[in-house]
Amino acid sequence: MKISHLKRVLSALLLAAMVISLCACSPTEATGTGSGSEGAAAASGDGSGDMRMVGTVRTTYDDYLKAHPDSKIVYADPIEADLNSAVFSMDTVFVPVEDEPEQPEAETEQPEAEAQPEQTAAPAEAEAQPEEAPAAFTSEDFELVNGFEGREGSVIVWKNAEGRLDVKFNVAQAGRYAIWFDYYALSDEARNVELEFYLNGKKTFSQAERINMTRLWHNENDTIEQDIRGNDLNPSQVAYKAWIKGPVRDNEGLYDAPFTFCFEAGENTLTIIGARAQFAIAGISLYNEPELVSYAEYSKNASLTDNKYYELVQGELPSYTCDPALHPIYDRSSVNTLPADPILLKRNTMGGGNWASQGQY
Repeated sequence: MKISHLKRVLSALLLAAMVISLCACSPTEATGTGSGSEGAAAASGDGSGDMRMVGTVRTTYDDYLKAHPDSKIVYADPIEADLNSAVFSMDTVFVPVEDEPEQPEAETEQPEAEAQPEQTAAPAEAEAQPEEAPAAFTSEDFELVNGFEGREGSVIVWKNAEGRLDVKFNVAQAGRYAIWFDYYALSDEARNVELEFYLNGKKTFSQAERINMTRLWHNENDTIEQDIRGNDLNPSQVAYKAWIKGPVRDNEGLYDAPFTFCFEAGENTLTIIGARAQFAIAGISLYNEPELVSYAEYSKNASLTDNKYYELVQGELPSYTCDPALHPIYDRSSVNTLPADPILLKRNTMGGGNWASQGQY
């Protein structure tokens, strides 16, 4: 009898646990800190974690181009920004200029105005308040120098991770231009430079609010060291200090070509806000690379040569990479990989499963 009683008690406990579990998993009404459309936007977010755009409509790059159908890509000589006239600030609170809504047409016939009672004299206007000065910066934040790390001429050294930089371009022909940077990463941290871009005081598209400028990495030593048993050690990845010239591109790899921005004819102001800056700038230019010809067109003017050239380059010893995750690994599945060894671990390939993002090199 005791055993059957114990079984009944255990069955009752198991049933109670199942009921509690079902109640905990039942759907509940979503709640949020916002109200109205803001709360709905927060509850139905895309999971990106970016809460700056809660309650607003995000304009994608495709939407941006559709909104400017008459703006075409311009192929011309590079347009350089004058770095000497750049404006620095530590004020990163940027309020974009919104497009003014269209005003309704005024009615032709105006009703007669009602007689207004006499007004007493208005009090004297309050004294105009001085405008608040922008957040000050020091040489610990920004510095304009003449020559830096092998680059001659004016160079902006953006030392702080945050801050704001305004540069101007004089554009002869309105249209779409890619933005090119000639830059040098200062930090040794394993993170890319991250910036936000606004043009003429306005937002452009959502992807431009988080642009990563890649950095370079390489093996700490030119050769791969071994342990006491002869196995190759994994070489440490350190920052490769060099100037990089490249355009503003898509972080996610959805677009092969660089982003293009719609510039007006005349003076344009490009606002750059640092989310994770700490880099030097030797030049900012507007330029579109000409379209490449087809191989058939190229081969018409090409000729074969009798010169023989052969060089073996080991992939696990690159000059540099754009990602510290791309480090040498070992592969013993084939004798075609060099160096090969049936017993010892030899780092003879590069990256492996870490080749995970479009644009890695």
